[in-house]
Formats: sequence, structure tokens, C-alpha cells
Amino acid sequence: MNKRNPIANRRGSFTTWGDSSWNAVLFRSTNDSLDPAEALLSCKAIAEVQRDVTAETLQGTWVPPAGKWALLITHKTMLWSTVVCSEHGESLFGDDGLFSDVIGESLVTGDSDSAGVVYLRLRKHDGIESTTEIEWVSDGVRWETPDPEDDPEDDGDTYLGGARFSKNTAEVWLQQRTSAEDAHQKLLTDLDAYVPGLHFLHDARLSNVGRLEAAYGHDDCLSDHFIQRIDVIRFGPLKEFTRSETASRELESAVGRVDLEAVRTALSKGATTGRLPESRHTALWLSLEEASEYSAKNRPVTFDVVLELLLAGANPNELAESAKSPVEQLLQIDYVQTRGKAKKAMANRLNTLVLLDKLIGFGLDVNAISYGSYAYGYRPLHSTALHNQPEMVRRLLEAGADLMLTNDRDATPWISLHNQFESKANHFNKRQRVSIEDNMQRYAEVLRLIRPDS
Repeated sequence: MNKRNPIANRRGSFTTWGDSSWNAVLFRSTNDSLDPAEALLSCKAIAEVQRDVTAETLQGTWVPPAGKWALLITHKTMLWSTVVCSEHGESLFGDDGLFSDVIGESLVTGDSDSAGVVYLRLRKHDGIESTTEIEWVSDGVRWETPDPEDDPEDDGDTYLGGARFSKNTAEVWLQQRTSAEDAHQKLLTDLDAYVPGLHFLHDARLSNVGRLEAAYGHDDCLSDHFIQRIDVIRFGPLKEFTRSETASRELESAVGRVDLEAVRTALSKGATTGRLPESRHTALWLSLEEASEYSAKNRPVTFDVVLELLLAGANPNELAESAKSPVEQLLQIDYVQTRGKAKKAMANRLNTLVLLDKLIGFGLDVNAISYGSYAYGYRPLHSTALHNQPEMVRRLLEAGADLMLTNDRDATPWISLHNQFESKANHFNKRQRVSIEDNMQRYAEVLRLIRPDS
């Protein structure tokens, strides 16, 4: 399939052999009087359909509901609708799947990189029973020319069957195909189906933040040229949040997008400044973590978001177990915004020193132990000294940080830094070695500040 074709003319899949496993699920109602959402409501497993979340989903502001859910995407250019969810296609439309009793046609296709097979299954439910119309599974190889030493019995085990293909018809059809990719794309094209690789990409750090995406080269499908409407399918029993929990999930989404106005709105609705629903973290921690990513785009706004959260009562010392401390997050932000392309993007800088002052002013524990970045329970002075951040060290000392407090290895910041110097001087890779004298010179300002007798 040529991805440059107009969307209305595209049929087939974005790929047959993906870089990793992929799965696509399509549904088509056989009742012309029902739209796809109405047709799916006949399914016993579905508790509710939330209509038309199209705009917020395409804008990336949609907040997923509690419990199990799926997006039902109705298209303008084909009769099939796409079902996007975390469940595998067989768990939806298989014989014992959630949608096994839905009247209509279901199409499940994908690539299993662990098994090395591509598959396509078309099922039809007429209200009484379900039948498999087409089942095709490749033989695990890309139909390369067989090696002469291959066992002949191992060849030709690609399967094609179902109500639409008798044994003889299937054999003839397969012989006409030039490759597994040709067979796969031909089946989809004949079924008038287009699979652009739609999926909902979750943010790994945030429980309810994500966005609808398409496969590379098919991003133009994320528009009203291809999408008519997006509905939300919720599976029962429904799990509901309280008003405060709902606002808190909106806050989590707003923090993930670095949307200051949305943060203020969520807080005004009663969002918690503590641990978020279905998350290990607070909004404050997530905000700093978002800014510490290389891909962060609005670091200056992060300052305002953090300040808004602090003013609303956020506790900078409330952390999940083994989570990085705010000081460690600031060090990471400093690191990533002075590397590579980020180094040139001066407008996307966050003033970590000023933000550290704000956090200290709102009660940051400057002597707290953290296991987020180091296994030995480093305190803020340990971390900032090891990162050669004299200004941060100075601010921590002014705020009452204790030079003599140790980590889990009974090492003060002074001892930890000297241990690091010795380690680098004896590095197994000669190119990585730095003499103790050179490091003493590089870290001179930090050493002066953390001397035990300073």
C-alpha cells in the first residue's frame, strides 16, 4: 500500500512485519440501522458507551475513565470501525472474548514477533451463532526461497481456512500469492479494510496520560479526514471516582501536558495535592519528572505549575518508595537541558536554582535520605556535591543541610566525593580515567563548601 495515496483510497495494513508485535481490531455492524456504538451495546460485557470524545482525544486532553475501557473509532472512508484498547484482539472477539456475543463482523489481525507469524481472523455473529469466515496464519517465515536441505514436510504450513475458503479454494488462492505480505495485504484489501496502526500510547510515568497515535507515515489519519467520531466503551462492572478523585485525574493529565490553566482548574475542583488516584506519585513529583525528560517542551511553565501546586498545599517531601527526591530531579533537569539539542534551546530552560529556593521555602527536607538515584541512601548534599553543583550545595547549606550526616555506607558528602575521585582515577577503561588532582581542581568550589571544618 502506498502511504501517499489519499486516505479515502487506502486499503491494507501499515505493515505486515512490524519491528515488534502489533495487533489491530476492527468491527463492522451488519445492521444498517445501528451505528457501531449502538451495535456494541448489545454486548453483555459493555456497561456504558460515552459518546463523542473526538476533539479531546485528538487534542491529547482526554482523560481515560476508571476501570477497563476501549476507544471505538468510526471512520469516514470505510465501514469498518477500529477498536483501540490494551486488550489483545482475541480477548475481545475470540470465542470467549468480551465481544463474543456482539452481532456483526470482527476483524483481528497482527504480527507476533515472538512466534514469527502474521495472522488475520474474520468472524461473523448473526445473533444466534458465531462463525469463522476467514482464518489465515503465516508459517513463521517471510516466504523466503527454501533451503535445499529443508525438510519438505516443513514447507507450506501457512494456513488459510474458514467458511469463505474451502480446502481447494485456499490452496489455489495461496499459490497465487507471491509472499506472506502479499497474502496479508490482499485479504485486507478484499475486505475493504485499512489498518493505519492506531493505538493509544500511555505515558510510562503517568497512569492516565496518553495520546492516540498512528504508525509512522500514517499520522494524517489522526484528523477529521479519516475519523468521524470517537466513542468510549466501558466494560462492567463500572468503577467510579469521587468528585475529588475525578479532579485529581484531571490534574494528573494537566501536569503531564504541562498545562497551567488546566492545573488551576483541576485544583479549583478539589484535586488532591497528595498521592494521585491509581498512582504512586504526587502531581508535584510528576511535574518535576516530566521536566527531567529530554523530550520536555515547556520547562519554564513547569516552574509555574510547581509553584501553583506548592501554593495549593503540595508537600515536596511526599515521595513514593524509591522515588527520586526533588533535588535529584532538579539535578537531572540541569543535566538534560545542557546536553545535545536541548543545550541550544535556551528558551526551554528551567531555572533550577530558583526552583530549589522555592522548594526549600515550602519546607523541603534538606537532609532527607533518597534511594531514587543511588542505592546507598544519598542526601541532598551528597547528590549535589557529586554532580559538582556548588550553587545548589551553597543553598542547601544555607537552609540547614548538615555536612556530617552520612549515607548508608557511613560516608559524609566529603568522603563520598573523594571515593568518587579514587574510582575515576582507577577506572578500568583508560580513556575514562581522571586523576585525583584533576578532579580536585574541577570540584574545588564544592570541596571548599563541604570540608568538615568549613
